[in-house]
Amino acid sequence: MSDNPLDSLTETTKLIIKQKVSLLEAAAQNVANALDMDALGNLGETANNYSIFTPEDGLKFRVVETSEACGFTGCIPSGRICCNPNHALQLHIFSPDHSKDQAIMFADRPCKCGSCCACCSICKQEMTVYEGPDTGPPGGEGDAGSVIAYINQPFMGGGLSPQLNVMNRSEDDGGEQIATITANAVCCIGGICCDHSFEVTSPDGEYMGKIVKEAPEGIGDVLAELATDADNFTLYVPQDLDVKKKAAMLGALHLLDYMFFENGGAANVDLTGVLSGDCPKVTFKCCDCYCCGCVCPCTCTMGGGDEDGDEDGDEEGLFYRLATGYVYQIVINYMLFFLFLLITCYSSYPYHYLLIQMREMKNLLKSKPWREHQKKNRKRSRRNPKRRNQKKNRFGTEISHKVSSEM
Repeated sequence: MSDNPLDSLTETTKLIIKQKVSLLEAAAQNVANALDMDALGNLGETANNYSIFTPEDGLKFRVVETSEACGFTGCIPSGRICCNPNHALQLHIFSPDHSKDQAIMFADRPCKCGSCCACCSICKQEMTVYEGPDTGPPGGEGDAGSVIAYINQPFMGGGLSPQLNVMNRSEDDGGEQIATITANAVCCIGGICCDHSFEVTSPDGEYMGKIVKEAPEGIGDVLAELATDADNFTLYVPQDLDVKKKAAMLGALHLLDYMFFENGGAANVDLTGVLSGDCPKVTFKCCDCYCCGCVCPCTCTMGGGDEDGDEDGDEEGLFYRLATGYVYQIVINYMLFFLFLLITCYSSYPYHYLLIQMREMKNLLKSKPWREHQKKNRKRSRRNPKRRNQKKNRFGTEISHKVSSEM
């Protein structure tokens, strides 16, 4: 085994990144949707955890986020509850083959003002990637010599297409650009209908890899996408690419996740107007409109009634309709939530694999070669009575031999 943990990326050409679903986070988001209070969902916001796989070796890395729920940078809030998903955080990447306790690399992202024009440092997203093992808090003086890459948004965020610059160190330290990450989209990004890819190129324009945010495949993935902010990514890199550049691209992938795909679920059901005769109001987030670093959600709303219609009713009737509508909305949201849990558990439960094996065995018994094999065995049994007696007595083969010898 190599002394350098990053050498585990030498033969890597494809990494599959799956974010784990947090039940507490999903429950808080459903309550927030039911009460039409998006800020309430941040109370249940938990630190993200990712599993990274390779097609050949299975589980390759684990990524663990460490962040404060109510942290402050000076006198400015920077925790998950107030600033999610632009909060200050650290990501620690562990390799089970090397150590379960020491990270082979880690990344530090400061709190930024998100969803605004990337025209100044407070609004431009950035992340610094360090080589492990951990020697203290990321960004400390002891980690200055272990910097792998510095990732930041360019001025105005790349215009109409999201863009990130990857450098070998920060601009203040005289860093040189080693790669550019550009989205294959104009003005819009996100949504659950299709894949979203980001091309990675060198300063000379040569291909260095690709980052893909995968669209949901099955009904379980669709429900997870609608109800939570858990996402799946795939990273493609050339095999002969330097391991530090591969590590930098892995850090950039997680920065893109926090920038564009951590804004909660894509569906919201509002039933507050049902009792007043209005249709349920269902809102879907189609995509995010992007321009110069600004991110604005583009939503599609179906149903609902006239917002001014409640002014004619009395206050008691209005309060009753709102309270009852909230109860119905909570029930519907939790029914969808438990349906998602049921599908998730079924897809990972061992009985699922047992049913697949039983189905394959059933198809085998119906196949023509198996029927011919059984027919040959029956003919042999008719010709040889001793063989037939041995076949009937599964556990008494030796006894049947003794009886036949005495006769």
